[in-house]
Amino acid sequence: MSVIEVTYLKPLENNVYHVEAIVEASYCVHPATQLDPAEYADGLCQASFILADDESIPSDQDGMCSFLDALELAWYPVDND
Repeated sequence: MSVIEVTYLKPLENNVYHVEAIVEASYCVHPATQLDPAEYADGLCQASFILADDESIPSDQDGMCSFLDALELAWYPVDND
């Protein structure tokens, strides 16, 4: 899955960051049937990562999306209920 847009980035403690982003094909909108495969849509997800002391966070949207894609994070859907 690739990051489409970063919507929220919050530094926590010890170089840990929490991020929310629109992630490509992250939500199942129609489960698979015997005749058709499952269909997925982009959706709001969250993840966390640790930034190394010698790393910096990109300041532009495209750079940040590429940075997060390279980390290969485990994205979890945000429950909007």
